[in-house]
Amino acid sequence: MVDHPFRLIRAGLLACIALPLALALPACGDDDDDVDGGATELPLNPNDHHHEACADMDRRVVPVTTDMDTDAIFQLFVDAEPGDIIHFEAGRWQMERELSLDAPCVVLKGAGTTETILDWEGTTSGKGIFVGTGADHFTAEDFTILNTFDNGLEVRGTEGIIMRRLHVEWTGDAASSNGRYAVYPVECRNLLMEHNVARRASDAGIYVGQCHNAVIRWNVAEENVSGIQVENTLGAEVYENLSINNTLGFLVHDLPNLATTNGLDTRVYRNAVIANNFQNFANDFDLAFNVPSGTGMIVLARDNVEIFDNVFEDNRSVNFAAVNYLLLNPDFDMGSNPDFDVYPRRIHLYDNTFSGGGDNPDIGRDLGFFLAAIRLQQPAGLDRIPDIVFDNIAPADSTGDNPLQFCIGDDYDGHVLNLNMDLEALIAEDIATLSANLDNEIAPYRCSLDPVPETPMLETVGPGEGTRPDHNR
Repeated sequence: MVDHPFRLIRAGLLACIALPLALALPACGDDDDDVDGGATELPLNPNDHHHEACADMDRRVVPVTTDMDTDAIFQLFVDAEPGDIIHFEAGRWQMERELSLDAPCVVLKGAGTTETILDWEGTTSGKGIFVGTGADHFTAEDFTILNTFDNGLEVRGTEGIIMRRLHVEWTGDAASSNGRYAVYPVECRNLLMEHNVARRASDAGIYVGQCHNAVIRWNVAEENVSGIQVENTLGAEVYENLSINNTLGFLVHDLPNLATTNGLDTRVYRNAVIANNFQNFANDFDLAFNVPSGTGMIVLARDNVEIFDNVFEDNRSVNFAAVNYLLLNPDFDMGSNPDFDVYPRRIHLYDNTFSGGGDNPDIGRDLGFFLAAIRLQQPAGLDRIPDIVFDNIAPADSTGDNPLQFCIGDDYDGHVLNLNMDLEALIAEDIATLSANLDNEIAPYRCSLDPVPETPMLETVGPGEGTRPDHNR
């Protein structure tokens, strides 16, 4: 672990008409017509809520009733056949082990998040539900997952995922012993996450990592360490979500030494980033451990990010920051990791609304302590940290005033804080030099960029039905 004072970070709601995913992928194999194991014919049109790639299958419904114990449910998952709809009736189950699924075109469906509740309270290992490679065209909807030891719902290495109208929560205190991620799709392709609620994850509530083509919309993240997180992902639409009262509202970032080395093309728009002032209860080995409470959004070492039409309110440490991976870890050896780009490039902010925030940085974390120390050094009449902060670390051979193309639209009439970060001073913990380098000049960053391309998934899933959840709910 590297210790230095400014280590930023370390290592449903609304009903919707569910549109099928028109994925250009081969259809799953046909199921036979036998109805066994208590299965019944599907009483619904599969196209109403399932992947188009699975629409021609002969499906069966496999009911899960309240008289079934964990072992019986576990066996249903093991025995699942392509196209099965595993349907949890209304009720509550006390789960005692992880459920694992690897069949394609399977739907896990409940009777609603207030009606179907799966509770892993008291377990000492495992995730809630794990969906592995081979379970392509997977859907999970309309149930609640509580108190898992590790991640709530993890989906890994699949193509075609729908996660919607799920509620994942840890109902006890906000503690590092809570599971790290509420919903955790990783190394997946073609993903829709909508109308989900995540609460009190010790790392991230709504997470997408190393995925290709993701749409994340109409979700609520509350009282997590990181509310909504997009990591090393290629093509993401993140819109009309509410991130409220987390430690960190949004994190769009890249990390080294992952299968997808550098993420690209993220659009973050029409979200609400409100009062993310919750305590930081992350494990000390997790990325977000040193994020100060009161952080609205961070873009870390990510390229091609377009951020527009969002509302930032009352994030007490800082509303928005774009930073280099070296600010996280100045000892990072770029020579031994030549493919990892530490610089946040082509970041474009425009038409966002800012109010409050930056007035009471969290001195319990190093960055927050630094921001608190320099708060009164800001321009006359400004008694808080400006809404937009960036470190201005650039390659040694850079030329021009804005080599990384960090652009702020003409609509923004507030202040900025350019840290003009000196890495040698950072490593030496030279507060005086770091403070002397501060700059509030916005002129070099008045620019615009070409729009970030929309992910093809946006056209595939269509507009759906939903609006940004109301933060005054």
